[in-house]
Amino acid sequence: MRHELTRRYSRLTPERIEGFINSVRAVSLNIAKPPKTFRLLRDPKDEICTDLAITASAQYLVTWNEKHLTYLMKQDTPESKDFCQRFPQLKILGPPAFLNELDIMHGRKS
Repeated sequence: MRHELTRRYSRLTPERIEGFINSVRAVSLNIAKPPKTFRLLRDPKDEICTDLAITASAQYLVTWNEKHLTYLMKQDTPESKDFCQRFPQLKILGPPAFLNELDIMHGRKS
């Protein structure tokens, strides 16, 4: 656990983190080698992340990687427009935004 994150985000308690990880494990699907699905021009090394999320039919890809991944949601480049058009079911969010989405889905925020 990164203590600087738990200090910064008080909602990231050890209990919430453990509960979240256990929930993720319970519904996880292991895909050893996802097929190449989308080409990331900014950082081809991160293609594995989008390829895996797309192959798994994920609704969310959660990452701190603003420079190479979450920018795809802004639709301000040809690459990001193409991504959003081809994969509208996939949202790429940072962890705080994802936690907010979960709260909204579970009626904990308006």
